Amino acid sequence: MSDHQSILDRREVAGKHLYLHKGLCQANFQDPQQPRDYAWYNRFVIKPLIESGHISDGTRGPFDDRKLRYHLLSTDDLHNEVTLYLGITHFRAYQADLARDELQVQVLKQAGENQFSNEYAFFSRPLAVTVLPITREGTAFIGERGNKERGGLWNAVAGYVRFRHPGEVDLKEDLLRELQEEFGIDPGDLVGEPQLVGLSCSLSTGEAEPSYIVQTKVPEEYFTSGRWKERVSEREHKRLERIATLEDRDELLMESLPSTGERVELMHATEHVLRSLKEADLSRLE
Repeated sequence: MSDHQSILDRREVAGKHLYLHKGLCQANFQDPQQPRDYAWYNRFVIKPLIESGHISDGTRGPFDDRKLRYHLLSTDDLHNEVTLYLGITHFRAYQADLARDELQVQVLKQAGENQFSNEYAFFSRPLAVTVLPITREGTAFIGERGNKERGGLWNAVAGYVRFRHPGEVDLKEDLLRELQEEFGIDPGDLVGEPQLVGLSCSLSTGEAEPSYIVQTKVPEEYFTSGRWKERVSEREHKRLERIATLEDRDELLMESLPSTGERVELMHATEHVLRSLKEADLSRLE
């Protein structure tokens, strides 16, 4: 069953500039009147969690548990702008979202709608970024996740946006890092700029991701031969699936691998980027 919900599609983001500003943080179910503004939450929720050792800010280990939280967006067609408003959250809050059963999710959604006119007000909604690289031959590859969280789902290249205050965030830097980490694709392998093709969220947790496609000079053989495995330090994908045509894309959207017919489940942002694909995207690089 699809976990995908489109927020903005490719047509709605075409030609628009993306801006990030401070927004609201996760509401407290036990105390809905607790302030949700960015500065208050950072001072009275996040910092005490760091000081107690409950979460890390990355200074005492390899990971920064702080994440940016998608709150809402606004669009300005006159000035061709899309603005995302971001609060602050942390990875343990997201793990709590993942652990909830369907009934608990529905209870929280209804409470959010009733109290804040936002069904995801009580969710952490960490912001990530997804990118689908296109090979020199005009094909693409997605992989089966080997991670603990969402393991077994099929995904393009994706990862959390590195925590910085919203005005300092660089989504291109984040997606370039993920391309290098997950597929071993360097910035010099890209042809042109990554193209924003939309924004989506997970129906079950509300986590949100801008989605991109990017043309590369990387040959298809780099993936089919397994050479990509030699370029990554940690394998986040157990195996890959080739997408050569829109028919292949359509099979995946019906949750079936084109190569074998095996039933699979897609990550919501990967479904979004696949739905955005056009025939021209899958063209051989001249």
